[in-house]
Amino acid sequence: DMVQHAKNWKSLPARYHCAAGNITGKQPIPEKGTLKLTINTDACKNTKDEVNYLEHVQAF
Repeated sequence: DMVQHAKNWKSLPARYHCAAGNITGKQPIPEKGTLKLTINTDACKNTKDEVNYLEHVQAF
């Protein structure tokens, strides 16, 4: 039951925005599989926007 899970949900710290990189070109997602893309970055390191948790990714 989602309500019971929500009672124990651990919140993340405040949200900050850091643009860490991008991947250009079309990357088709296989019909019966997964697509894994990796971006290694140190963008925003040692700033208040440093990425320590990843909540969501935008893909378009």
